Amino acid sequence: MIDTNEVLFESLSDTSRLWIFQSDRKLTSSEVEGIQADLNLFMPQWTSHNRSLKAEAKVLYDHFVVVALDEQVSNSASGCSIDSMTHQIQAICQANKNLNLLDRTTFYFLMKDGIKGIPMQEVSQAVQDGVVNSDSIVFNNLIKTKAELSTAWKVPIKDSWQKRFL
Repeated sequence: MIDTNEVLFESLSDTSRLWIFQSDRKLTSSEVEGIQADLNLFMPQWTSHNRSLKAEAKVLYDHFVVVALDEQVSNSASGCSIDSMTHQIQAICQANKNLNLLDRTTFYFLMKDGIKGIPMQEVSQAVQDGVVNSDSIVFNNLIKTKAELSTAWKVPIKDSWQKRFL
């Protein structure tokens, strides 16, 4: 499992644009290896208007696919290039049975025993049940830059946009 205690995307600027795709379940080690291999093949071929993009992708915490694009060094992503990345994510889902990387309705919390997904409509009940509280660490998958990966990705839910679901 790769986590963010290590430096990620070292060759990319801190302003690199991010996309985070969350898995609806914990990935097996063989799935992580296969997905990472697929991403390693796709990233060097990813283009915008027939120009190469300087991008990298990593599977983190056995739950998240993080794509980073350095728009200071290469082109910005066009609509078509973002579509091609989304198609690659969809292909990864199809290649891995019962995998969904496109669901945005579950919040993922970093717990003592690992990552726990809670559907957004069940977060307030999870608070009432004592499963999570306002200090629980949630993954904010709406961050936009590489710099935010180390400062705003894993935050107490009370400090995130998700706090409205408490």
